[in-house]
Formats: sequence, structure tokens, C-alpha cells
Amino acid sequence: MILLLILKYFSQFVSREALENFFQASSGLVYDQSKEEVLAVHDGNRISGLGNFIFGINTDAVKSRISSIAGPYLFIDYSNIVSTLSKHDVKTDSFHIAVTVAQAHPNDEDAFAETLSQAECLEILKAIRERMRDDVNLDYSIEWLPFPTTISPFVAKELSNSYGFTMELDLKAIDAV
Repeated sequence: MILLLILKYFSQFVSREALENFFQASSGLVYDQSKEEVLAVHDGNRISGLGNFIFGINTDAVKSRISSIAGPYLFIDYSNIVSTLSKHDVKTDSFHIAVTVAQAHPNDEDAFAETLSQAECLEILKAIRERMRDDVNLDYSIEWLPFPTTISPFVAKELSNSYGFTMELDLKAIDAV
């Protein structure tokens, strides 16, 4: 359930409407219960202007979702999970996470408009990072913002000509997988 925990954590930054739009169709009891848990996440960390939420690694689903939205979006994807064992027999799982704030752009937009949008996306990512700094999940001993992190420009023509920034980090949790 670590993926659900990560999804719930990052869902706190987007608007309630974005979360409601995130859920497309019920597929049973577990889906409905998990949806209610995500929608019940505390509203105190919502970031103004962040009106869309995308979570996952399914390339076709991500493309489809981005092509149907407008405005800045928060896109969370993940890749490698590396497990290590300490000399005290404690297993630590490290998840590579990419936290992207981006926005789709028309192909004929000029460089200044793109720069303004990039600046907005970077400010939103900065606000997310500031909120993450002191967060810890005691159940899994998760520090949500382990350093170092890397922030890089995000340019994805295949994702409706999206521009923004991505913060990459290796989230560490005790015995999460």
C-alpha cells in the first residue's frame, strides 16, 4: 500500500476539484474506500493555482489525461525501488520519485509566454518543496524530502507540449515493500 500512501501524500497539494476529477470510475469496494481516504486528506496544504493531479506510470493514460486539462498540473511518477539491509537487519526501501509541475502550451506560443509559465511552475514546485521539508510519516519512518534532490526543466512535446519543472528524489521508508 506504499503507492497509495505516496498518492495520498501528494494529493494534499492540489485543489479538491482536481482530486475529484482524478477519479474517473469506480471499480469496486477497495477503489471506493481508497477514494474516500484520498478525498478526506487535510485541506491545509492546498496550493492555489494547482488544479490538476496526475499519478502513475501508464504513458498512454498520462498523455490522455494531460490532453484533456488546462492550467498547471502536478504529475507524480515513480520508477526504481531499491532495498538495502543494515547491519542491524533493518530493511530500507528507496523509491525514485519525480514530482513535476507543468502546463500544456499551444505550439505557437512565444518564448516570453513560455518563460512566464515556467516561472509559475517553478514557484509552485518551490511551495511543494517547502511544505515537504519537515514532513515525516512515523508509521513507515518516511522523510518526505530526503536530500539531495534535483530540480530540472521539464519539456515534453508528446504531453501536449508541456513545460515546467521536475524535482527528483529518492524517498526512503523502513520495510515498505
